[in-house]
Amino acid sequence: MVLIAELVGKKLLNGTYSTEFDSNELKNKTIGLYFSAYWCRHCRNFTSKLVQAYKTALSNNSNLLFDIVFVSGDTDEESFNEYYKQMPWKVIPYENRQQAENLNERYDIEDIPSLIILKPNCEILTSEADEELISANAIEKWTEDVNVYLSTSTIDKNEDNYRRIHLDNQTIVIDDFYSDYQTKQTTNLSSILNDFAHLFTHKHKH
Repeated sequence: MVLIAELVGKKLLNGTYSTEFDSNELKNKTIGLYFSAYWCRHCRNFTSKLVQAYKTALSNNSNLLFDIVFVSGDTDEESFNEYYKQMPWKVIPYENRQQAENLNERYDIEDIPSLIILKPNCEILTSEADEELISANAIEKWTEDVNVYLSTSTIDKNEDNYRRIHLDNQTIVIDDFYSDYQTKQTTNLSSILNDFAHLFTHKHKH
């Protein structure tokens, strides 16, 4: 099993350029790897939303086993410092750029911003968390090992109407959000699997 310290390096910074943090303390937490850069305007816009969601989640539950590690794509230290001072979470130090490059390669990062959520065992829970963040309580759901699937219409962050689909234990939950109301549908996963099994068996009998 891969350890978080192996992925992000043993030494991180925590909130300031000089406050060091032992990444082993992230053990047993759900971790968001945030790939971003100061030169990317879209990244800066997304960062403000992520900061708000992060602070809200922790204010609702100060013991929430979740944290974020910023993986910078900046190529000069001044930009790195300017960008990181907006963030309340951990960061791979600028001088450890090789570690950041290794993560970009490991997770095949082609576009930023990109937010990847890792389970406590460092397996990927979702590689599209930057799109899932629009969902209410997404961070809390990730810590519960729940994926939040969104329809393609939610990619347009200015759209008032969108659909959220997620798996809660063995129940598929479909939430439709509109500007003035919300609807919810639930379907048992086992019933869907049984239907597929019946259809497959019936098809191959003919």
